[in-house]
Amino acid sequence: MTRLFTLVSTLSLTFLAFANLQPAFASIVTYSDTTFNNGDWSLTTLQKNNGGSVLAFQSGLQVNSAPWARFVEHNINAGTSSAVSSVAGLHLRNGATWDPAQQGELSSVCFSIDYDFDNSTGSVSGSVGLGALLFQGGKWYAGGYSGVSDGTGFTNYTAAPLTASSFSEVDLGSSTPVFNSLSKPDFSAAGGAMTFGFMTGNSNSASNPIQYSRAYFFDDWSMTLKAVPEPGSGAVLLIGSALFGLIRRRR
Repeated sequence: MTRLFTLVSTLSLTFLAFANLQPAFASIVTYSDTTFNNGDWSLTTLQKNNGGSVLAFQSGLQVNSAPWARFVEHNINAGTSSAVSSVAGLHLRNGATWDPAQQGELSSVCFSIDYDFDNSTGSVSGSVGLGALLFQGGKWYAGGYSGVSDGTGFTNYTAAPLTASSFSEVDLGSSTPVFNSLSKPDFSAAGGAMTFGFMTGNSNSASNPIQYSRAYFFDDWSMTLKAVPEPGSGAVLLIGSALFGLIRRRR
């Protein structure tokens, strides 16, 4: 009995010591915003050829059953058949940051946002490019970027799961906003801190390179980040199971 007590005590202390050594990484973190205070968001505009402009700010209109949304307007200048005009709005949420060195390797992210076309500005109805955005090491990366069309009222757009390979560097080195598929963010523990948001974009076409404006409301933005499980967590589980099994057998 004394030998059993000594063995169990040793294993218990080993288990507790090992468990306490494991980094306290949260496995899932969600960043979200339904208020869109201007001070919480930054805007960077990219443009190509004759380009245009992007306007973005908090809207106090009663939209989407909520008092606030982010209003975004794209103004695309006239282009030519050989050089169409393009603009992209890079909307970054201050504080929505994941640091792999401190929080662990990132496995995947889930991007979700509601959007609705605004016709109060005389803008042209149509689609807008929309996707998840992250900023890392001085570069912009977009994932799940796709053209979304007008719906009836607010429509949800979700892109998930997005891994590092789902993102590509935003590159306006062509006649329209394109993505450098060879340049990816680093989700590993060696990667730098990442800040998240969303990307919007529009361009005219070679067949109809006219000037136009397009405006949308965006609401219920969220990014859910999932960490890669720490190897140590599995070991702790095995030690605990072995200890419990030994006690039961001895009884």
